[in-house]
Amino acid sequence: MTPAVGMRFGRYELLRRLGAGGMGEVYRARDYDLDRDVALKFLPERFASDPDRLDRFATEARVTSSLNHPNIVTIHEIGHDAGASFIVMELVEGRTLREVMRGTTLGTRRVLDLAVQAADGLARAHAAGIVHRDLKPENLMVTGDGLLKILDFGLVKLRAPDQHDAHATAVGDTSTAAESTHSGPGLVVGTAGYMSPEQAAGHPVDFRSDQFALGTILYEMITGRRAFKRDTPVQTISAVIESDPEPLGTLNDTFPAPGRWIVERCLAKDPAGRYASTADLANDLRAVRDHLSEVSTASARERPRSMSRRAWLPGVGVLASLLVVLVLLPSVRERLSGPWWQLPLPAEKRIAVLPFRATATVEEDDRLCDGLAEYLVARLGQLERFQRSAWVVPSVEVRQAGVTTADSARRALGATLVVTGSLQRVDDRFVVTANIIDATSLRQVRAATFDVVPGQTSLLERTVEAVIEMLDLEIGPDASAVLHAGVTGVVEASTLYAQALGLTPYKQARTALERHDHEQNLERAIDLFSRALEQDPRYALAHAGLGEAYWRLSRFTKKPEHVALAEQHCRRALEVDPLVAQAWVTLGIVHNGTGKPQEALEDLQRALDRNPRHADAHRELANAYGRLGQDEEAVAMYRRAITLGPDFWVNYHQFGTYLVTHGQPREAEDAFRSALALVPDNARVWSGLGAAYYYQSKYDDAKNAWQKSLELFPTASAASNLGTRQFLEGRYAEAAETFERALAIDDRDYRVWRNLAAARAWVAGGKDRARAAFARAAELAELERTLDPLSAEIHADLADCYANLDKPREARAAAAEAARLGTDQAAVASSLAETYEHLGNRSAALEWIEKALALGYPVDPIERAPGLATLRADPRYRALIDRLESVRRHDENK
Repeated sequence: MTPAVGMRFGRYELLRRLGAGGMGEVYRARDYDLDRDVALKFLPERFASDPDRLDRFATEARVTSSLNHPNIVTIHEIGHDAGASFIVMELVEGRTLREVMRGTTLGTRRVLDLAVQAADGLARAHAAGIVHRDLKPENLMVTGDGLLKILDFGLVKLRAPDQHDAHATAVGDTSTAAESTHSGPGLVVGTAGYMSPEQAAGHPVDFRSDQFALGTILYEMITGRRAFKRDTPVQTISAVIESDPEPLGTLNDTFPAPGRWIVERCLAKDPAGRYASTADLANDLRAVRDHLSEVSTASARERPRSMSRRAWLPGVGVLASLLVVLVLLPSVRERLSGPWWQLPLPAEKRIAVLPFRATATVEEDDRLCDGLAEYLVARLGQLERFQRSAWVVPSVEVRQAGVTTADSARRALGATLVVTGSLQRVDDRFVVTANIIDATSLRQVRAATFDVVPGQTSLLERTVEAVIEMLDLEIGPDASAVLHAGVTGVVEASTLYAQALGLTPYKQARTALERHDHEQNLERAIDLFSRALEQDPRYALAHAGLGEAYWRLSRFTKKPEHVALAEQHCRRALEVDPLVAQAWVTLGIVHNGTGKPQEALEDLQRALDRNPRHADAHRELANAYGRLGQDEEAVAMYRRAITLGPDFWVNYHQFGTYLVTHGQPREAEDAFRSALALVPDNARVWSGLGAAYYYQSKYDDAKNAWQKSLELFPTASAASNLGTRQFLEGRYAEAAETFERALAIDDRDYRVWRNLAAARAWVAGGKDRARAAFARAAELAELERTLDPLSAEIHADLADCYANLDKPREARAAAAEAARLGTDQAAVASSLAETYEHLGNRSAALEWIEKALALGYPVDPIERAPGLATLRADPRYRALIDRLESVRRHDENK
């Protein structure tokens, strides 16, 4: 079917035709489900029966949707309807770069700003192993506020990601595993005048081909002329392969010389003369843009023509203009010593460490990079007590927020500085690059590159030293002792430890499959930690890491032996080196999570003795006080954590969560709002705010907050919360579907199974399926109770499951234990009310309803609960509600 304006394809209505390219026609369309305009790209009808075209069309969607970058157009989905295949894309309002350039000359700053954005987007694609191969002004869209978006990956070609390496071979030979099947060697695809020489000649290409294309676009932006424009396409391709364009300095000598040299490097005929990494290209362009006022274009001398086709080498000559470039280009600057070139750091160092990037497709290197980031966070965190103006975002928060860029680290985590880096194998050594980025200005303010020889130097310790030096952190004797606590002198052991760290991070799973993957990673990490301890049995950090890995594994397996091993290795770490504060914190978490809050208090206090500013220890200490019923001490500890870290959103989030569960939703709302003021895009905070709204009967606000949380980062708890609201609105079948979607994310959460069972019980013909879900919930809850026997919530939920499974004896026993442990928890009281009503004890049900309402539980869920319908008809219930309402009005009139 041929698309036309006014036609409907699924939920999309075509509004107008936007244009067409070699790979499809594009329409503006209305998405009536989400009430937004999008772009729909259809494969031309004449290609619909061509398997190769269909394959390339689908490939474009798949590879582009894997990218997540502000300078790359977002792919929403692939659709099929009425015999047509289409890609649903973000609608970018603006003009193509071709239209922007038409009839005008762009200013220097605007050229550089657009160039930086294009290079940043390409760098992200290249890091993912994706080459565009058809970059041209028509495929670059510029919005009204100056944002550039790269469009149309229709000629994209996958390559092996290790070809960031300057020594990597080009993609295209049949031995390359990642090569696509639709564009073999010798087939020329692309646009004449913007192809690289190797692409124009039909030779294999890699990411450096896109650098050449970007160079031709920059040349055109700077001069107003196309670099290789000839009368015919064949002549143009010949010029690309054989001829040099007219020198930039001849056509526009006002453009900064360092910028001209960057373009010349991109236009090198030999790919080896271009950049070894597109990220370096982006950084060099950014440096020139950010230092325009420092560059004297009038006095800058043009580089000799004989050098125009070689990679620029630092140290050539003593020209003043070359010294300017040495100062400005990060790819050169990072090799220099001394602070004379460095940009200032912010006074408040709120540091987020993003995962380092491995430039080779070696699994061990990926683990090393992840472990390196984990280790940096842990070591820098140890220094917080000595650096009053610095704190470090826990790595778990970076992962749970889904942060991948400096800007998102600022918005989701409140970071002012972001540490990034890469690791590259070169011969017998690693080349490590570490960068410090100002999260507000998005400028790189520090950079360092150094070599590490495996077996001779510890990758971990060398990187920590470099980052500490770049952050201008002063390290005295006490700080040095803490910094080196628990380390090993056996380099091989530290390498295994780093790889294990890369597998242990807690990650919020979005699917049941991801949870399975995380469990397997923990098992692999345990093996690596154990191998590190074989190398050095007194490696305290490896013992502590093994303890944490066993604890996290126990969250999956629910096996007591894994909990015992977690405690055993933490204690062994402390026997070797009692300065390892994290081992005390892990012990505290283990004891808190297994119903031993008094022991947790002692563990966590020892952690604070070693690091008085340890944020995790403060929050866990507050949790321990809460479990002991010492609410004043718990609140005081949360407030202490906030005082120590007023700009750290996690402190407010944890405090808000505590307040919600202890009947203070209004105060909880304030805490969550304080967190959102620091991190407006954090999914966990939005989920918590939804709970605070819910307990204040602000149901529309709660629904919106939970929906926002799901949009930012889908989790089982946020989906389950939405299902609960649907349940209370009497939409039981819809609620059941929502709970099933939550279980697709996490199928081991007994609470979601219990919610699903409750919904199914009220769907026609759903009794048997409800009973099966209650049985699964009880099975999982029993595992939880084995590990944490002092949780009132688990006992109350078990009581409800057993009551619905017609096991009154087990239900009463669990309810009695919940009553003993949870006298101050409104949700527990509400759950017990429904259990006793199900068991036929109306008087007990009414007593627990009264307790729940007195503890701050909202009356609306009780009024809507289908299992309490008969109870609500009891005159005693109405008298209870009237009495409580009278007390409320009396309190308000005081």
